[in-house]
Amino acid sequence: QGGGPMPYRHPMSIAIGEPIKVPPNPSRSRPDPALVDEYHAKYVAALEALFEKHKAEAGYKDRELHVLEVPGHKSHKSKSK
Repeated sequence: QGGGPMPYRHPMSIAIGEPIKVPPNPSRSRPDPALVDEYHAKYVAALEALFEKHKAEAGYKDRELHVLEVPGHKSHKSKSK
C-alpha cells in the first residue's frame, strides 16, 4: 500500500542521449523562430535516433516512434501574414 505516484509497478527503461548544444541568449530576448525550429528539429532527430538505438533492449523492437504536433500549438513553421 502507499508509496510512489504510480499506482501499478511496471518496469521502466530510460535512455539518456548526448546534450544538444544551444547557443546562449544573453539578452534573454525572444529567439528567432527559425532558430527555435532548427533546434527543435535537432532535438526530434536525436530523440528518434535514441529510440531506434535502444528500442530492442527495452522490448519494443517492432515499434515505431511517432512524434506528433500538439493541436492548437502555434508552430513556428507556419508563416502568417
